[in-house]
Amino acid sequence: MNKKLAVVMAVSLLVASSALAKEPTPLAVGFGFEQGFSVLIQVDGNKNLAVGNDGIAFDYIFRKGEFEGSDFPFTWYVGAGGWVGWDHHSDEFGARLPLGLDWDFATNWDAYAQIHPQLKHKSKSNGLDLGMGAAVGVRYAF
Repeated sequence: MNKKLAVVMAVSLLVASSALAKEPTPLAVGFGFEQGFSVLIQVDGNKNLAVGNDGIAFDYIFRKGEFEGSDFPFTWYVGAGGWVGWDHHSDEFGARLPLGLDWDFATNWDAYAQIHPQLKHKSKSNGLDLGMGAAVGVRYAF
C-alpha cells in the first residue's frame, strides 16, 4: 500500500509543478513499452513518466545533443531516474540511467528508443542486482 501512495504522490507533484509554471508547459503524451505496455507523459521535454502494466518509471533528462557533421535525424539524451514494479514485480524497485535516441518524425510527433542500465532492489531477497532495461515509444506534443 505504501508504494501505491508513493506513486500517487509522485504523479501529483509532477502535475502540480507543471500547473504552477509561469509559462505554458509543453506536454507530450503517447504509448510504448517501458514498464510493460505503458502510457507515456513528457513535461517540458525533460521529465518523462511511464505508467504501465508492470510498474511506473520517472526519468529526468539532464543532457541532450545532436550528432554533429551529419544528417542523422536523431538526437541523443542521457538522464537519471527510478522505477517501482507492481503486480508480479511488486517487490522490485530501483534506479536507472536512461541513454537514448529521439526522432522528431512529423510535426508534434516523436519516437524514442533507449536502454537503461539499472540497479534493482528486491524486497523479498533483500539483494541488489545490476541489469539492463530497454524502452521504445511514440508521443504527441500538445
